[in-house]
Amino acid sequence: MKMDGIFSSMRNTFVGLSAQMKRLNVISENVANANRVADPNGDVYKKKRVLETGGRSAKPLSFTDHMTLSLARSRKNHIQQSSQNQNFSIGRKDPMPFKVIEVDGERKIFDPSNPKADQQGYVRMPEINVVEEMVNMVNASRSFEANVNVLDAAKQMAKKALEI
Repeated sequence: MKMDGIFSSMRNTFVGLSAQMKRLNVISENVANANRVADPNGDVYKKKRVLETGGRSAKPLSFTDHMTLSLARSRKNHIQQSSQNQNFSIGRKDPMPFKVIEVDGERKIFDPSNPKADQQGYVRMPEINVVEEMVNMVNASRSFEANVNVLDAAKQMAKKALEI
């Protein structure tokens, strides 16, 4: 059964909440591993990012996709349907419209007294800027809060519609 109207805004808000929660988890993992040195195998922690994929397709959304509205139609040819498939549901088994990717990069810190230092005295660490990650965390937190406000407004509108 396809959900339309107020339920579609709630459905999209749930997807937004999931995306921001995933972003917050990834950012906190990056901050926790910012000062982690290379492991015994020489592998350095790779910074992670959340990439928006648009749901079923693996290609990132374009600006046009973001600006396209999906509106209900009274007749088939009344309003053109969005090319983007937005059939999201809470208990779905298809992948979320985002994925976590690892970003290569490392920095070398000169610290000859560190037991993990190489022959030249450099310690290999992940390329993570904690200040940048904290800014991203505030951004994700505010986006999460905005989605909660949208959900509350949708619930209030649904409640008022039932009173009519």
